[in-house]
Order: sequence, then structure tokens, then C-alpha cells
Amino acid sequence: MKYFHTGKHFDDREKSLIGGFSNLRKKQVIPADIAGVAVADSSDSSRGILSRFDPVDIEIGCGKGGFLLNYAAAHPDRRIAGIEVRHNLAVSLARKITSLEIRNILVIRMDAREALSAFFVPASIERCFILFPDPWWKRTHVKKRLATENFARKIFAVLKENGHIFFATDVLHLSDLFGDCFSGAGFLASRGFNANLPETDREKAIRKRDGDIFYYTFVKP
Repeated sequence: MKYFHTGKHFDDREKSLIGGFSNLRKKQVIPADIAGVAVADSSDSSRGILSRFDPVDIEIGCGKGGFLLNYAAAHPDRRIAGIEVRHNLAVSLARKITSLEIRNILVIRMDAREALSAFFVPASIERCFILFPDPWWKRTHVKKRLATENFARKIFAVLKENGHIFFATDVLHLSDLFGDCFSGAGFLASRGFNANLPETDREKAIRKRDGDIFYYTFVKP
């Protein structure tokens, strides 16, 4: 029997490596296909799935997928991979993608810091979205923040020349941290967005209460 994914076939051997939702493990790729959702770990088979999907954009911390779904609908010609570390959110989003029969989204259930090294080849991505990342307020959680030069260098490596990162947060301190770290990693930084993008659910909620939002665009020279 053949299994379909973005117009390509998986044979029975690959399916046996993929497994299902009841078997979800720590690090997985969750690609939407024609018939359902395939789930895999970070094995060579999973890297092959992503290679064939060939994303040009990524969203780090895609959550419930509000932005991801709207972006994919507005850009049906662009393939986007959403990276989400939280198990339930990743599975729920993958199921939603399948029910809507969306063909240009793939979900990776993994820590973004690991996923960038595990799945993406150098200079392969054109756009990266980091929209309202968790600020990790507790002192014991600071190490989980993505605002580090090491993380910025990982994104720098996978972006193409003139590749863009679109960053947004409602936390001024976090905005300053990202600005410093990503500039230190070699990005050209500017305040605001230079593209018309869908609003996230959090962005809408912040605007509704007249809160402040801080935007950055980082460009790989």
C-alpha cells in the first residue's frame, strides 16, 4: 500500500518507521498528507520526509497554528514548516492541517534549538517567523529562552543570503535581548516589519487591550 505526502508516495517500509499518534515520542516530524497525518521521530527517515517536503519558510513556536494556517493559505506556493515543542499543541495542529487538507505545512514536534541542526541544511530557508515566544520569566527557566547568540547563529546558518527573520513580542526586555543577540550573530536589524503578515491570535488580543508590541526584522547579509 502507498501513503501520500505532498504529492509523493511513501512505501510500506517508510510507513513502518513512521508510526501513529498513540506512539508519539519526544522528537517528531508531523507532516500533513492527503489521507491523514504521518508521525515520525528524528531518524534518517524523518529527515528524508522533510527533505522531500523542502520547506522555504519556518515558524518557530507555532503553537495552535493561527499564524501558520493563515500564512499558508495566503501563500499556497510557499512550503512552511512549523516547529512546536509542546506535544499536545503539535498533535492538535497536525490533525487540523489534515482535516483542512492543507498541503503546504509540515509540523515538527521538537525543541527548535535541536530541530535547526537536525533537519535543515545550510542556506535553505528564506523566511523565519518568531512571533511572541515564551519569555520564560522564572530564573530557573532562563536557559530555555531563545534569545542567545548561539541560537541566532543556528538560524543564521540555515537562512539563505538576504533571508529574513520576523520577530514580535509584547515584552520590551525580550525584544532588546533578541535585538542584541541577533545583531551579535551577524544579522542586520531594523525595527518593524517590512512585509504584510497575518496577525497572530496573541497579537489581536494585545491590540484589543491597546498593549504595546515590539517588532524586529533581521536580515542575513
